Amino acid sequence: LAHSENLTADALPEFEMPVETQHGEGVTAEALPELHFQVDPLTAELPDYEINEGVQDTVLYEPAKSELTISKEKPAQPKQADIISRYTNTALSELSAQTNAVLQVSAEVDQVIREQGTDSLRVWTKAENQKTQNESDNYRLYSQELNLTQVGVEKAVGEKAQIGAILSHSKANNKFDDNINGKSNLTMFTLYGKKAWENGAFAGIDASYGQSRNKIANDIRFKRHIASVGVNVGRAWDILGVEVKPSLGIRYHRLSDVNYNHVGAQIRTKSVDLVAYNAGLSLGKTMTLGVFSLTPEISSYYVDASHKNLNVKVNNRHFDQQFGRYFRHELGLNTKVGNWSVATKVGLLDGNQFGKQRFASLKVGYTW
Repeated sequence: LAHSENLTADALPEFEMPVETQHGEGVTAEALPELHFQVDPLTAELPDYEINEGVQDTVLYEPAKSELTISKEKPAQPKQADIISRYTNTALSELSAQTNAVLQVSAEVDQVIREQGTDSLRVWTKAENQKTQNESDNYRLYSQELNLTQVGVEKAVGEKAQIGAILSHSKANNKFDDNINGKSNLTMFTLYGKKAWENGAFAGIDASYGQSRNKIANDIRFKRHIASVGVNVGRAWDILGVEVKPSLGIRYHRLSDVNYNHVGAQIRTKSVDLVAYNAGLSLGKTMTLGVFSLTPEISSYYVDASHKNLNVKVNNRHFDQQFGRYFRHELGLNTKVGNWSVATKVGLLDGNQFGKQRFASLKVGYTW
């Protein structure tokens, strides 16, 4: 036949095809009146059947329903923490650890502003230990232990008004991923002033400046200059003998830029401008017997430093960094005997970049 000629089933009365259906039934040309052939190439048109050309004898079968499901969702992107090198991870973790130390110092300064001021002259010293496990999408898990020591002096300068100074020293031991250790020694000096009113309202402002000496592994050393300015306001109510004291605060931190070399990797961190907000509530009840007084206190504060995205440059490539937000829950007991005061606290930190972690502090003061 010429290539242009068509054949139909009627033109092939004796034609048989060695075919069978899916169910094993034989089919002849007479049983397929709608079957059409066209030479070169040979094709078949059958509404309810398809031709399987992968076997020696042609087999007709009913079309199977497709089981293939195509998802329109984009594949999940890997987290930065899972794909960065050990040097990049260490650089990001170190900046996080430095910020933790700064925020710890600031939390204690905020606490001094919220406390009832002296009506004469007071000196005090405080020690706090804090341990955390830190992790985020930007860097891998690392552990940190902070030991903070503070000494302070406060003097009354008017009715319910005080000025004061605090010297803080924070020592950090960090264990980063890939068995890399780090240390940091942060020293900051703070000046503050605060004022309270008869209706229970209070306000305070403070300014701090200091330097951190940092060490990574055994041979990498660098320094940071750190400045901080904070404002706190609040009000105290006496409700059935219980002091209820809500407060709000905002603080600006500036960390200077640093540059160092880590086993051939060039690390550059630009200066950091960080704003942190805090809001909280404390409840306390004072019981007095002669020269002895006892004040149990419970408080909870929310700190948010997550409002700015930063980046660290490693070998001219930029990597993301963002700080976290957390709750600081405290349970304290303040004891006063004569001119001496002792305050103990235990607490819990719970945030988006670390799980529930504990801390404890002891503060001793003397008032003239």
